[in-house]
Amino acid sequence: MEDIYGLRFEKVDETYQLVFSKTDDCQNSDWLIEGIAAWTDKRKELQPDINDSAEAITDKKEKYAFWKARYPYDLGEDIQKQFALLNDFHKNNASLISQSCKSITTFSEFFKSLLALDTESVIFHTAIGEITGKRSAVFTINLNYIMNASVSIQKTYMCFRECWQDMKKIGIEIVENPLPVDGVLMLISMSTPCPQVIALFEGYEKLQEEKASPAFDKDAYKLEIKDMMRMFQSAI
Repeated sequence: MEDIYGLRFEKVDETYQLVFSKTDDCQNSDWLIEGIAAWTDKRKELQPDINDSAEAITDKKEKYAFWKARYPYDLGEDIQKQFALLNDFHKNNASLISQSCKSITTFSEFFKSLLALDTESVIFHTAIGEITGKRSAVFTINLNYIMNASVSIQKTYMCFRECWQDMKKIGIEIVENPLPVDGVLMLISMSTPCPQVIALFEGYEKLQEEKASPAFDKDAYKLEIKDMMRMFQSAI
């Protein structure tokens, strides 16, 4: 348990607590932490309040007892619902992808689609992290946000997602899932261990830091983008 899940004991005052470490060495603990977070959220949601009526207190206790008895089946059902929601969103918005849009063949085209999200002011997050033990480029976007965004934002996102699908068809490992956040499945996550995409994400994050700097130079920023486009003109 210690080696696989990072399990350890910690003493807090006069009590001992079990702790699961979420570190690079203990990637297997992620699903446990997500499950525990879901349980914590549900308990907090159904915890009787001092101002609740006797009827409300009884109702909350019964609902929590029922949920606890079914755990983790309820959690599994929630995950399935989120997958269905995600699939329905992509299916219903597939028409936003232009019929004239050609499959990407170079990494610079992928980078161009990433920059298009910025141009459209789409809210998203990029990172480099460990996914199933592999160093990966990770893209996340809030599911509720994109479902309720403008058509132009949804179109830009769908075109960007199509670039990931193009790479997947070629044979690059791509993982797409709803991602739990504090026990609630709220994000769409797309990731890949592809070294070129990792390098692109690192370059993109550097560009974002420069853009946020007080000494930001727009012309130098544009030149760096052109350099990256040339650098990643290689075929996927």
